[in-house]
Amino acid sequence: MKRLKPLALASLAMVLAACNDSDSPDSGTTVTPADSPLVQVIHASPDAPAVNVLVNGITAASNLDFGQASGTLSTAAGSTGVRVDARLPGGATAPVIGPTNLTLADGSRYTVVAVGKAATIEPLVLSDTKASPAAGQTRVRVLHAAPSAPAVDVYLTSMTADLATATKGGPIAFKQNVGPAVVGSASMGTGWSCSGAESSSPW
Repeated sequence: MKRLKPLALASLAMVLAACNDSDSPDSGTTVTPADSPLVQVIHASPDAPAVNVLVNGITAASNLDFGQASGTLSTAAGSTGVRVDARLPGGATAPVIGPTNLTLADGSRYTVVAVGKAATIEPLVLSDTKASPAAGQTRVRVLHAAPSAPAVDVYLTSMTADLATATKGGPIAFKQNVGPAVVGSASMGTGWSCSGAESSSPW
């Protein structure tokens, strides 16, 4: 079986990470009921056009291409409307997702991933805590976002580890994910392989 290439990361698996960073607005804070939720949208539909993302009617991102993510938008807890509009030739737009109402909780971070081919695009919502991990650590989640790819095994190891003997997560199929896992930022390495493959390759 062909070795899996690093460039396939954009279309096969999306890595969502949160790091402890002294410059981050989340760093060192305690999650409280007043800690407003955050929302981010990722364009992961490989054959869909660029999109605009609206959260509660506010444009969170314009002309977002495949593989790109919007910024994070702080919003109130409770019901929040998310809509994704495809940008069409001539400047017109057409909704491809939503409006979808999400129920958001204080102290949480939500990632809305537009997955699937253009004809069957749908939102996949992942939720995590807003609280930062400890200093020098990173929180990681891996999502299988490639509609035509087989199931994969996921490895989260030191950079020098032999994947043949490393502990794996999975297999995960399209729209499934593993994590979140908290690891040391400096020594983190990742890798993946097609389930049942005889060889694997680090990202």
